[in-house]
Amino acid sequence: MKHLLSTTALLSVLAVSPAFAGVGFMAGIQYDFGKGDGGFGITAKALTSDRQNQIVGAAGVGFFPFADQKFGLDADVGYTFDNGVVLGGYDFLNHSMDLAGGWADTTSHHHHHIAVGSDRRLKRDITLLATLGNGMKIYSFRYKWSDDVHVGVMAQDLLTNRAWRKAAVLQPNGFYAVDYSALGLKMCSLADWNARGLPAIEDVSYPFAIAA
Repeated sequence: MKHLLSTTALLSVLAVSPAFAGVGFMAGIQYDFGKGDGGFGITAKALTSDRQNQIVGAAGVGFFPFADQKFGLDADVGYTFDNGVVLGGYDFLNHSMDLAGGWADTTSHHHHHIAVGSDRRLKRDITLLATLGNGMKIYSFRYKWSDDVHVGVMAQDLLTNRAWRKAAVLQPNGFYAVDYSALGLKMCSLADWNARGLPAIEDVSYPFAIAA
């Protein structure tokens, strides 16, 4: 009964875990608590998201070279970091709880999102509105071909910071675009900014990126 409840809980978490950016992958080490000294092994898993700083579900296989039962099949939940993940779950083949950690492809997610033209050379009427706690500058601006006033970032600013530059994408036309989702931000209108402030540009699906 205990194993059934554990399995049901894990599958429920997997079913509702956020998959905002697509499937991710991890490779690392795993320990199965039911195997004693033979519990250490290697594992590979699919993750429900390839974003960092996310609660994720996972499913994968393990190989335990020092155990009688060499293979495992598990479902897990955990948390992703920059190129890493820590997971805990249940191994169905070995009927035991497990703990795993290792490398995860959490920096590839920006390839799955639409990059918005955010090159300073494409904008006019640029006004600095705020500087976030992490140093990122937020501006209001108009594109040269429109009178609408937007609020967002400048690609050139991002290029000066190693933590942000991956969000700046050089387009074939020679101008930079920005993957706002990689920053935990979204572009908004000036009217929305004036009404709501910082929450207007927050991407609520990725709440850990902004240091306000």
